[in-house]
Amino acid sequence: MITSILFFVIGLLIFDIADKKAKKKGVLGMY
Repeated sequence: MITSILFFVIGLLIFDIADKKAKKKGVLGMY
């Protein structure tokens, strides 16, 4: 159960970083 929580947190972090990078590039500006 602890590993699933870790994967969830890591996934959120990766998604947040990718989202910020995309916003900097303006790729996801249409969403």
